Amino acid sequence: MGATKTSHYSKETMQMAKIANALAHPARITIVKTLVDKTCVRNKDLQTIVGLSEGSISQHMKKLIAANIVKFKYITHEYEVSLIPEQLEELNYYLKQ
Repeated sequence: MGATKTSHYSKETMQMAKIANALAHPARITIVKTLVDKTCVRNKDLQTIVGLSEGSISQHMKKLIAANIVKFKYITHEYEVSLIPEQLEELNYYLKQ
């Protein structure tokens, strides 16, 4: 399959595609829904909530961080994850257009 021609799309459309791609997995949707309800969650708690290993959670977090959906703060031997609500508001606004 050939490469996607991204020059045909606006910057806003490309950003929305990046966000949509990051949300295209049930584990990542579960993480985001959890963060909507809880504001901040530790990675150890996410393992229990999502039911995946530390390594799997880490890989899913990388996708969400790359799409600028979540941010994290390191604390001793773990990290706290929180949502960047502006990104989801942007997605919501874009989808309503």
